[in-house]
Amino acid sequence: MHISLITPEELDKLLKQSDVRIIDARSRAEFEAGRIPGAIWMGWEDWCAPAPDHLGPMLKQPGYWGEMCSIDRDVIGQQLSLLGLSNQQEIVVYADGVKSKGREGRIAWMLLYLGAAQIKILNGGIGQWMASGYPTDRKMMAAKPGNFVVDVQHHRRILFSTLREALQAKKMPVMVDTRSVLEHIGDLHRYQPRRGRIPESELIAYPSLFNADGTFVQQDEYLALVPEKARNGHEVVLYCEVGPRACMTSLLHELYTGQVLPVYEGSIMQWCADPNLPLEKLSRES
Repeated sequence: MHISLITPEELDKLLKQSDVRIIDARSRAEFEAGRIPGAIWMGWEDWCAPAPDHLGPMLKQPGYWGEMCSIDRDVIGQQLSLLGLSNQQEIVVYADGVKSKGREGRIAWMLLYLGAAQIKILNGGIGQWMASGYPTDRKMMAAKPGNFVVDVQHHRRILFSTLREALQAKKMPVMVDTRSVLEHIGDLHRYQPRRGRIPESELIAYPSLFNADGTFVQQDEYLALVPEKARNGHEVVLYCEVGPRACMTSLLHELYTGQVLPVYEGSIMQWCADPNLPLEKLSRES
């Protein structure tokens, strides 16, 4: 299973030379306003489990609960096949840089988790595509059915139940938060049941993964962002608020180091919704 970045120039050549599937991972409204020619739409929110019944109506809206849906291999495989996807096909996923908050990463991560062989992420997203002079359109494309056979790559994900067991056994992995600084210290998002971080979490602030033009930072710049505890061979798990930013960080880490860091995609929203689990709130001076 392979992840890579692709430039607008490389994507333009690829579109002329091979049967590649392009996925727009932005919001549906952004997709309908204009997309890369030939792109289909996938929203990560459509592949999530429902929020627990006891939570308020806000957290039951799409995008507020990040845990991935249960995996029925036949059903999921059929759904992906109907979108025109096949395991061995070249698949390119894009969004729009830092403002998309990892939407492209969540879709790319999910497809790799389910058994896609190779995923490319458009570096700089649609912003770089347009800045490079390439066109967008609004044509609806009928997808030719593919053949996607689900082959779950369990090493890419860590389950909520596994983390709770690790906490109880006092064997927690190194948790790395990939949200913003203010989210990390618990100073944003009053809609959350509780605010803060999983105790003793390290931080890779998601905006720091990007250059000013929306492209990803180079390998050396990324490695400088990785906390020391996450470099020394200990078990490491990434999380964010509802999964997308952690997924994108995991894929960038894999690209630059060859190491797959599992994602806790239920993330802080799921964690903080359980009042029995510890949460740590910091001050701005911490």
